Amino acid sequence: MRHLILSARLGRMILHLLLGVGIVLSVYPFLRLSRRTSVARWWSHRVLSLCGMTLEVKGNLPAGPRIFVMNHISWLDIYALNALKPSHFVAKSEIRGWPLIGLLCDRAGTIFIERGKRHAVHQVIHQLAERMQQGHTAAVFPEGTTTRGDQLLPFHANLLQAAIEAHVPVTPVALRYWHHEQRSEVPAYVEGMTLVESMSKVVMTPGMVAELTLLPELHPEEFKTRHALAKAAQDAISHHLGVSVAGTTPLRPHSSGM
Repeated sequence: MRHLILSARLGRMILHLLLGVGIVLSVYPFLRLSRRTSVARWWSHRVLSLCGMTLEVKGNLPAGPRIFVMNHISWLDIYALNALKPSHFVAKSEIRGWPLIGLLCDRAGTIFIERGKRHAVHQVIHQLAERMQQGHTAAVFPEGTTTRGDQLLPFHANLLQAAIEAHVPVTPVALRYWHHEQRSEVPAYVEGMTLVESMSKVVMTPGMVAELTLLPELHPEEFKTRHALAKAAQDAISHHLGVSVAGTTPLRPHSSGM
């Protein structure tokens, strides 16, 4: 019976992904920006819904172009933020090769980066700054990889140079997943797990909540370097979640309100 339930739930998810591919290959390129935003929000909400997950947002969504800086736990993180505010994400180049999801990310405006290549970072910074100057919102995961959500990895500062060049604020976003009012590691996409394995775990754990907390924005002109800016974003997220950075003493978490 469990196998049948899993097959049915994964089947619905695959159909939704196929619908998304159809949209981005047909009408999406011809829609005005506001309509694209609405479609992206609807589609991302539906991804969460098919996973049996709801979205809870705390804090006020600011207006205007900016760069969101988030901690990174799962492939679901992108859809959680896009369900709130569709953004141009920076993602590792390997994602482009993922079945269906890679094509969707590519056509939805994701900027792919080849890790370890310095010239690639400079190109991405230029692309990010250009898009934000055009009025778009961007989002990055400065840890560079996923964690279980029980700690933060040190934030890389390079991509925040785009906020400095575009003269836009940085909004730290604290992300965590809950199940039955307890922090859940089910969505964590770590330790060599395949995408299908991760999706299977998620769809078989209904009732989860993706919680996004929008923290006070940071203004690049108030920081001497991008490293100081990245550290401020890191500290804000670490303090809110009550987790340590790379093994330091844990902080007391803020109340989740769950």
